[in-house]
Amino acid sequence: MAGYFIYSLDSDVFGKLTTAPTKEQALVLADSIVDDLADLLDEYGDDEAANPAKWPLDREALAESIRKRLASRDWYADLTMGDAAIWDNLLYNLSDEPGEKLGVDFQCENDGFLYWDAAEIAAEHGAPMVAEPKFGNSGFRHSGKSRGDIRLMYTFYLPAQAE
Repeated sequence: MAGYFIYSLDSDVFGKLTTAPTKEQALVLADSIVDDLADLLDEYGDDEAANPAKWPLDREALAESIRKRLASRDWYADLTMGDAAIWDNLLYNLSDEPGEKLGVDFQCENDGFLYWDAAEIAAEHGAPMVAEPKFGNSGFRHSGKSRGDIRLMYTFYLPAQAE
């Protein structure tokens, strides 16, 4: 079983989406999650609970919240684990129909995986970007200064970082 799945995406489209997202792009993402949002808000309890103020159930208001977060410097600084799970669910949707509509072009080939031990060996031989705990667990635009204990299960590396 693979440790990490390696995807590629259109970095120009992703860059524009994360620096100057449009209302239309945000609506595509809002549509991908709005029907399940009430259930997602109830998924975590206590200190990890999602903040409903961050995730309005109204499509237009949700799209505006998404648009602002996409362009923010730190996607996770004000989030609890419940909030982060909602955001990660939304990001995961980029690998499906919403991503197709936006032109993100997520691709994962059959052999697009890397075993944990192979990543460890690569890190030991001069490929620090695949070293734990960051590789696969650091997110994107995550300063590490979140409101709660955030456990992320992905990492984005843009072309300049991956070179």
